[in-house]
Amino acid sequence: MAEDDETTVGEGAGGAVRIGLRVVVGRKTLRMEDLLRLGGGSVVALDARVGDPVTISAGTRRVASGELTVGKDGRIGVVLTEIAGRR
Repeated sequence: MAEDDETTVGEGAGGAVRIGLRVVVGRKTLRMEDLLRLGGGSVVALDARVGDPVTISAGTRRVASGELTVGKDGRIGVVLTEIAGRR
């Protein structure tokens, strides 16, 4: 499953440049019959856990790597561990 978010990455001549990011946090394979049974309130458990590695992409380009974390407010986040192209 993935979630898109827009993040300000720099200032352009007319204002902030915004780029949509995609963070893949888990995957799940379902049988067709199970997929058809899903409805409002259904929960699909993913294979991801806090501390697992994730890839952060902008379009089709990998821009960073990180690890899943949970903030004090209970929100899921990503701790960046590597920025693509930087050493």
